[in-house]
Amino acid sequence: MKKWLVASSFLLLLTACGTDDEGTADEPQDDSDQDTVEETEDMDDDEGDDDEGSTVLDENDEGVTVLAEDLETPWNIEENDGTFYITERSTGEIVHVTEDSQESYPVEFSDELYTEIEAGLMGMALAPDFDETNEAFIYYTYGDEDEAFNKVARVAFDEEEGVWTEEDVLLDEIPGFRIHSGGRIAIGPDDLLYVGVGDVDEIHGQEGDTEGAMIAQDEDSYAGSILRMNLDGSVPEGNLEEDSHVYTYGHRNPQGLTWGEDGTMYATEHGPTGHDELNIIEGGNNYGWPVIWGDGEEEGMESPLAHAGKNTWAPSGVDYLDGNLYFTALAGLGVNEYNIETGEITQIVSGFDRVRDVMITDDSMYLLTHNTDGRASGHDNDDRLVQLNLDDVLAGNFQNEDADLKNDEDVESGAEHEEELHDEDSEEDADEDSEEDEEDAE
Repeated sequence: MKKWLVASSFLLLLTACGTDDEGTADEPQDDSDQDTVEETEDMDDDEGDDDEGSTVLDENDEGVTVLAEDLETPWNIEENDGTFYITERSTGEIVHVTEDSQESYPVEFSDELYTEIEAGLMGMALAPDFDETNEAFIYYTYGDEDEAFNKVARVAFDEEEGVWTEEDVLLDEIPGFRIHSGGRIAIGPDDLLYVGVGDVDEIHGQEGDTEGAMIAQDEDSYAGSILRMNLDGSVPEGNLEEDSHVYTYGHRNPQGLTWGEDGTMYATEHGPTGHDELNIIEGGNNYGWPVIWGDGEEEGMESPLAHAGKNTWAPSGVDYLDGNLYFTALAGLGVNEYNIETGEITQIVSGFDRVRDVMITDDSMYLLTHNTDGRASGHDNDDRLVQLNLDDVLAGNFQNEDADLKNDEDVESGAEHEEELHDEDSEEDADEDSEEDEEDAE
């Protein structure tokens, strides 16, 4: 990957953040840059009380159409012949949305769905022959808090019964956890299925606290990787090893996958305490986590195409259009535009809502809000699938001048949530130890 692109994109966006954004495991950053945040996605983001500057796009706004409402933790958008298919992480249902209807259909999983915090039904990709087969591929978490895994499965929709049924398992026992499971899947221009998997790190993978996250550097583990497989689940040529689904490794929590018109693959990735990333994905590469992040460099490891520095995007879904990447910002409350040629980043939709996924067509940008995940109070009728007129988006008509990319204070504000998670774990461990002591005493 071009190292000069990393520097140029960083300078264009983040000159106000200072230059001390290099991170390595052996040389941790200054204390001012060591915020203990579980993940940029997990932050409070000042959304708890409908933060100032946040707007609600509705039917009364020019260029806006609300296609679906009252969605529950929606995660992924797919579309075919005018029907949208939306996965709901916590309910395990798939919502079908047309111009004049909205119906939710259950999924019959072969293993029990596990939905704590970030786990559940996440990615979905319609099969190339969906018109004939009604088949799709999904990525979901199963098991329980003691032992969780992720799975890639093929499902089929029965129109008469009104149910999606798991028909085949492409790959199971992928490392899973209540956080950092990745979740995005997509079929590439090579007709292969790509899967983003997080480092499933129990200690939350913070800077200077990376022992658990080192699994992302294990070439034999599927954690912290982007997997690549044939549509029957078999291993294609060109992966890291001939018998492995691992395509790239050294990832923290990749949640967005897309391709440019020249076939270049891009991915979004959640970073620690800011330092969210955009990466060019090339087979066999090591993307560094948790050894390096931000502007850190190490021989044999790839630095990002761009990163957020001390700011945070909490990026998830991403799409490509005319030399630009458009990626969602859960913490940034909108959509960012990244110009691949210049490295410039613009918040093209701002002051909006937590946005989980984005899809672009010839004349529209579709956004999937994500306020019902417990990290924001949201608004009436959340969550929603919103259609924006693409010309209005590109003209900057959905930019809120009062909103800006999240700053250092916003990053630090997430420490409270992280402390709560650690406190909960500590209390549970203490209770378990107490029970064990009582049993020993008896």
